Amino acid sequence: MKKQSVNLIPNVNKALVLVFSKIFLLAMLVNAAQAEDSSPYVGEQLHFFRWLEDYRDFPDTSFNKDPLAAIKHIALSDRYPTYITLGGDYRLRYENYSNQKLGLKSYSSTHSALHRFMLHADLQFEQTRVFMQLANYKEQGLDNSADPFAESETDLQQAFIDWKFHDLNVRVGRQELILGGGKKTGIREGKNQRRAFDGVRFSHKLGANTIAELLYMQEVRPNEAAFQDSSSEGAKLYGAYFNSVMKWTQGNNLDLFYLGFERNHAIFEQGIADEKRQSIGARWWSKTGYFNFDYELTYQFGDFGSGTISALGFATDSSYNLGHVFSWSPKVGFRFDYASGDSDKNDNSLGTYNALFPNAAYVSEAAIFAPANMWDIQPYLEFSPDEGITLFTGVSYLWRDSLKDGVYLYPGFPAISSHETDNKSYGYQINLVAQWKPSNFITLQAAYVNTLAGEAITAAGGQDSEFFMLSMGLRF
Repeated sequence: MKKQSVNLIPNVNKALVLVFSKIFLLAMLVNAAQAEDSSPYVGEQLHFFRWLEDYRDFPDTSFNKDPLAAIKHIALSDRYPTYITLGGDYRLRYENYSNQKLGLKSYSSTHSALHRFMLHADLQFEQTRVFMQLANYKEQGLDNSADPFAESETDLQQAFIDWKFHDLNVRVGRQELILGGGKKTGIREGKNQRRAFDGVRFSHKLGANTIAELLYMQEVRPNEAAFQDSSSEGAKLYGAYFNSVMKWTQGNNLDLFYLGFERNHAIFEQGIADEKRQSIGARWWSKTGYFNFDYELTYQFGDFGSGTISALGFATDSSYNLGHVFSWSPKVGFRFDYASGDSDKNDNSLGTYNALFPNAAYVSEAAIFAPANMWDIQPYLEFSPDEGITLFTGVSYLWRDSLKDGVYLYPGFPAISSHETDNKSYGYQINLVAQWKPSNFITLQAAYVNTLAGEAITAAGGQDSEFFMLSMGLRF
């Protein structure tokens, strides 16, 4: 009798999902029952980027007081400072769109529930570290979804090794990446599957505040099948980033960077071709005191097919905290962003700015517009009526930089060509975001974005769009 082949992968994934679910449910129950007071040591250490957590000096007394301490510093040797840390994340996110992508593709409304499960293990030696994170992404509600980041079976989100040599750290493997303010290396948090890279990264501490980063990376491309995510076809990122090259009084810092970017079959209004783009720029920022700011300027050059690239972009965020004057710690802010557009699609030079790897929520949580051929101004107000609660409201006005270039939607394709509309206005976006952190273990968030389409959108058949989101994040 001929043996019937059996595919074990789906069963393995179902088992892993069950394990994830049970662990996260247990952690949620522990958190609800014990609350913040019973896990002070673990709670203070938890970080959005789990690889930044360090339990090397975890106090021994915490093991008797903290129900989660037992998995945060599992000693493996009495003679050497070797231990392993275990942890995980779960995020449930509900999204509702009306006229998603401004109705340019479909006028229907969509409802979806996105589940993100992540478990990690961090093995720490005296000079070496091994970090591994498994992830599973589930989506419910969308039929034949075109979003490549919505769903994936279990895969490696991160798997890297660190070697420490005095002030030099070498990281090799799959890793999440944040450089500076993250404008060009966003981890795609709004989407279900976070962004990761395969590559090598050298971090050298040059002084009290200055860190030099040298890197060569390739973006990991998602695949719905288990353990099939790969960087072999991903865009390349390489270069150097210097944090706090100069630091002045009152927390003023200057970062400098050079980043190379390469991808095949890049799509712009000018056409489809291989893109080799170089970015040089500076970031001036301050996060201390009442007045905070973050200004980043970038000039880009390189090759697009047989032609050249010359583009410019800047992103600014200025805010003033009035907490010393009013209750609820109000913060008044203003954002002003610019991404150049192409002046002539028939010439041999591409002027469209490329933000490289921006977050989907670069402009708003609705993740509609991409930072290309665009101006954006957004006054906003943020305040905190109680500890752990943050409320944000802002209004964005967006318009096209060049009438000779198209309207670019996320993740960066020209959804409306220049010949379809001779208007500049993209319209307005009304943004409302509320966040509540009842403890260091749980984050609840809600967002509403109303996009009032401008003439550049409606002339091509687009319409107003609404977006609503609810999310719950659990971390242990």
